[in-house]
Parts: sequence; C-alpha cells; structure tokens
Amino acid sequence: MIDNAKSIPHPPQPGLLRIFFGLLGAPAAWVAVMALNPALTSYACFPFEAPLAHPLWPALKSDLGFVGAGCLILAATSCVSAWRAFNAVDRVPEVSAWHQFLLLLAVLSSSIFTAANVFSIAAIILVPSCHPWK
Repeated sequence: MIDNAKSIPHPPQPGLLRIFFGLLGAPAAWVAVMALNPALTSYACFPFEAPLAHPLWPALKSDLGFVGAGCLILAATSCVSAWRAFNAVDRVPEVSAWHQFLLLLAVLSSSIFTAANVFSIAAIILVPSCHPWK
C-alpha cells in the first residue's frame, strides 16, 4: 500500500520576513505619515514662528498627498501580504500555534493601521493646511 500523504508536497510555512512585514509594515507607514506630514506642514505654514495665511510652496497639499499615498501603498501591501500568509497557513498542517498567532496579529494590526492611513489622507484632503486658529 502506497502512502500518498507523504508523496504530496506541502507548501512551505510563511517566512519570518513575511510575518514581520505584515506585523510592522502598516504601523511603520502610519508612523511615517504622522511624522512627515506635520513636519512638512509646520515648516510650510510657520517658518519663522509666525503663522502664514498660505503655505510657502503652493503644492503643499499635493506633496502631503504623495506622502500619504506612498505610505498607504506600503500599508496596503503589508495588509495583503499578511492576509495571504494567513490564508496559506490553513494549507500547511505542521504550522505552529505561534506562527498562526503572529499571522492573525499581523492581519488585524495591518488592517487597522491601513484604515488609519486612509483617515490620515482624508484629514489631508479635508483640513486646511495653513488655517489660523481663532
């Protein structure tokens, strides 16, 4: 009698690099958006500790949008990578519970931080850049 279970190759376990990219890619993208956009806006709107009515460079909104879009692409890539690795775990019988937990955590955190990036881009679009406080 031939044992067919041993002759069928199983797909490999998701690598640690893929797991860590799923865990840390979207949060790192959100941190980049939250660090770069306020720094760019503060330089463009408050260059010498005095508020300006208009930014120093007219393309400030588009520059902030490019930063947000690049970070959103990184976060979405991280989310998709974590989701695909999590779905691939079901086809591998010898995956440890630790890998399953890390992949579930990667899917949850990357999806939350991808949504946070979307809300950050919405704030870039909806909130005026150099609006004085009243």
